[in-house]
Amino acid sequence: MICKKSVVRRDLLFGSCSFINYFFSRALFFGGLVFFFIGFLSQKSITFYDVKSNIQFFPQGLVICFYGSVRIRFGLYLILSRFWIVGKGFNEYDRREKRVRIFRWGFPGKSRCFEFSCSFSDVELLCLESQNSMVRPNLYLVLKEKRKILLTQLGSTEFRSFQEVEYFSANLARFLNVQLKNKVVMLLLVISKV
Repeated sequence: MICKKSVVRRDLLFGSCSFINYFFSRALFFGGLVFFFIGFLSQKSITFYDVKSNIQFFPQGLVICFYGSVRIRFGLYLILSRFWIVGKGFNEYDRREKRVRIFRWGFPGKSRCFEFSCSFSDVELLCLESQNSMVRPNLYLVLKEKRKILLTQLGSTEFRSFQEVEYFSANLARFLNVQLKNKVVMLLLVISKV
């Protein structure tokens, strides 16, 4: 909760450093290793855990090796993004200087640090937007030049309900003294019978 007299508000973002990312990165990596080795062992006709495999190397073993290597690569990507703290940063709102400052860590390279700053007068509104009612919305900072900057993805584990998401967004809009626009787009799938 934010005190009305506070001058600086800083929202910390954890990016890829979440428990869910930690769990799925390891599950994908080690599951991929198992897939890859089962497919590889089918080429040699070696038994796995004293169970004679009926898997032929071509095509089943080759496909299992392919899926295993894809899972290993995706698991490594998630492990490295957590190691490099990709997406971690903060949003800082300073009433004294009338500035918004956004900082994020990215992948290693020339543009590892993303930093953006603008004045309160450049901010038109906050936009709470979701493409589907089943997915939790994203919070955007909309500038007067109609540029949208993602502040946070509110589908993280820190918000348990949509009411908490709305409360967080409304509280930030009051702090910045701007309007909050709630734009939840419902996607309807129409199935026609032929």
